Amino acid sequence: HADNMQIEQWDACVPDEERKETADYVLADVPTMERYLSGSVCYFGNIFVMARPVFEDYCQWLFTILAEFDRRADVTGYGTQALRVDGYLAERMFGVYYAHRKDELRTLELPRVHFDGFGGTAAERWKTRLLYHLLPPGSVLRARVKGLCSYGL
Repeated sequence: HADNMQIEQWDACVPDEERKETADYVLADVPTMERYLSGSVCYFGNIFVMARPVFEDYCQWLFTILAEFDRRADVTGYGTQALRVDGYLAERMFGVYYAHRKDELRTLELPRVHFDGFGGTAAERWKTRLLYHLLPPGSVLRARVKGLCSYGL
């Protein structure tokens, strides 16, 4: 859903020097944020299981960032899908948090399972399976193809 996000939304997540108390908390992770966002691995769906202390730390970190974003962002004129921007940002920010803490935590990554292709005709189910095989959900290639399609190419 990157097409529902704008660069200004990322800028609003990283506070400026005027908001020093939030800035110190968030800016400590800017190198990790840049490394994760420029990489090819994404953790979509806000799907995770973690120990309560880690979850509480994550929530404190995330909601500090989202509160700052909500305070600064102008969502006037956003459509229904774009108004879900906090959820889209939270998905990306989980990846940043995970990348930052991954080495100090005991982790296990499992693949997502997509339950598509059960309805429709046999031909439609076959097309869906082929699409997922050629362009796996969450892959960089799928994102690029979707980007090209949104420009009418």
